[in-house]
Amino acid sequence: MGILKPKEVGSGLLATALLWSLMLGWWLADGQNPTPAELLVDLGVLPLILIGGFFLLRGVVGQRLAPWPGPAPALPPAGSAGLAQAAFVGVCRQVVVPEGDLALNLLDAFVVAPEGRSGAALLSVISSGRGARLRRLEGAGGPPGVAEVEGLEVEAFAERLQSGVPAQEAWLASDELLRSLALLDAVLGDAVARLEGLAGASRLPVRCVCLVPAHWEAAHYQWLHGWLQRTYLAGFAPGRCELSLVPVADGPAALAYVDELCLALNREPGAGRLVLLASAVSALDRRILAGWAARHPGGQRPGECAAALLLTRAGRVPQLPVAEGAVAQIGRLVVSPRGGGAEADDQFPGRLGGVPPGGLVCDGAHLAAGGAAFPATLAHLDPRHDCLATGSVVGLAPPAGALVALACAASRVGAGPVLCLSIPHEHRWAALPVRPLAVASPAAPLRT
Repeated sequence: MGILKPKEVGSGLLATALLWSLMLGWWLADGQNPTPAELLVDLGVLPLILIGGFFLLRGVVGQRLAPWPGPAPALPPAGSAGLAQAAFVGVCRQVVVPEGDLALNLLDAFVVAPEGRSGAALLSVISSGRGARLRRLEGAGGPPGVAEVEGLEVEAFAERLQSGVPAQEAWLASDELLRSLALLDAVLGDAVARLEGLAGASRLPVRCVCLVPAHWEAAHYQWLHGWLQRTYLAGFAPGRCELSLVPVADGPAALAYVDELCLALNREPGAGRLVLLASAVSALDRRILAGWAARHPGGQRPGECAAALLLTRAGRVPQLPVAEGAVAQIGRLVVSPRGGGAEADDQFPGRLGGVPPGGLVCDGAHLAAGGAAFPATLAHLDPRHDCLATGSVVGLAPPAGALVALACAASRVGAGPVLCLSIPHEHRWAALPVRPLAVASPAAPLRT
């Protein structure tokens, strides 16, 4: 709630004077002669309770209803220096840092997907070529099958989710919303427990960001914000953990928001903060499946997944309880230029530290390498062995699918950097470089 401003102090003094005037007028009108105890209560305690209670209530309500950051910005046009810093606007003062030195550290990752509960498990299935076990559908116009998380206890979760508010109950009657929140519940339990351990050891402030599909109704964000706060973040002291809901349209926008976090955290003064970035999406609702084949002629299948990433700015790792080899470093964003791949080729060497990428992980069902907008810098990669598509097992589930691909890329870093690519179609993509980072303090390893 912070320190009272001069304007608020003046308002409090004015209200006290008004209360005193009312009390004195009442005593004069009735001819009362108050005792010292009555004077103390009526002129001291009563104004203090009323005015203090007002400011306390206003502070609590203001904290609960604090505005969330707006939608992730659109990808910048070709030749722009980068995305404008938007995350944490009004929260932190900017510190000038050379953009080439900016990076995020990925401390831990939690994944729930149709073919595994970790990045390493998903990569193993993809490398084997087995693909997802699809649930077949009947009816014309829809996909031939969907990638579904098996064993997701949706009914039991729905019983715990009873909101008691008719508007929210109607909203949650959607299979998309209910399954998405059940997936989010499946990752947030372990992720928040790990976050509490890191926050307790480092005493850093905490920021939780949940990326939601842009088509979700904004009118229900307040309920969703309150539910997340009560269910998962109640263990943090008041004011220690901030929660934001950010609508994003697709995978590239999700990676763009990660880049926004990179800018914001590295420009923030002081010791920095820990960030939990989470997203969960289920595209298995009947309304989404209707007419799917016409909207996705490339053969992509709908899917569902959830991911939660624990992030901090570069340079904080030695002070945090993480194990050697458990941390991956995420560099700055590279986006597809409008006129072809040459401009992207110019960006890649700096983003990768001059080291050619040893692999690529994308969130699509397949990688359209060699497209007109695909950078020639990646021509040395073998599409079958070096380029792994998480969408082949997860299905199409933006924006959570991009975070799952980022977790898989972090699981794959070894001797060299790996690119995490989100590619909705051949001529539009966004990529984040992921590099290994060695640390030497014992703790729980990254879940791979």
